[in-house]
Amino acid sequence: MSYELADAHVADMRAQVWTLTRATFTGAAILLREKAAYRSTSFRVKRATVERCRVAVAR
Repeated sequence: MSYELADAHVADMRAQVWTLTRATFTGAAILLREKAAYRSTSFRVKRATVERCRVAVAR
């Protein structure tokens, strides 16, 4: 899967797992694994309140 974000804010850029404190999801596509640029990247979306959405991105 490939996804796109805009206006992403990372809590700590030096952390092994980035925690986005704010981002706008702009799109996604399902790709063959061998066609993906980053084959081991993954993400999880946590349930959030209306005021805040938190996404963890593993590099």
